[in-house]
Amino acid sequence: MGAPYTLVPTAPVKLLDAATTGTGGVLLLKGECARVTVVVQGSAVGITTGAVSIEEAFYEDLPSNGGVGASAGPQYAGTWSVIQSVSGASVTSGSQQIVHIFGSAWAVRARISTAIGATGTVTVWAYGN
Repeated sequence: MGAPYTLVPTAPVKLLDAATTGTGGVLLLKGECARVTVVVQGSAVGITTGAVSIEEAFYEDLPSNGGVGASAGPQYAGTWSVIQSVSGASVTSGSQQIVHIFGSAWAVRARISTAIGATGTVTVWAYGN
């Protein structure tokens, strides 16, 4: 997994780059955006199978004792919550699928939950305000 990326409003962040498997970087929003847009784009080469999950979690520096202002504990390493999945076949030949997230999220990532099949790849960007 890539390092956490802090959101700069209006500046897209690339979470996955020409990938067929794996988990992308973490977009660390810290609840400061009301709207986030995630763009999943396939390569120009055909994609026949696969899926990309857009996920969220409370990720960075969980309080070790659960209280406000507590010392930082470990980053979250469990299963993230799926917001929406995008089929690989829906982004074949350079197509895009857009996922809109409304509400406050702490951290968002893209994960290839089923390997992208054939000879294609996916790239994922995110931005918000």
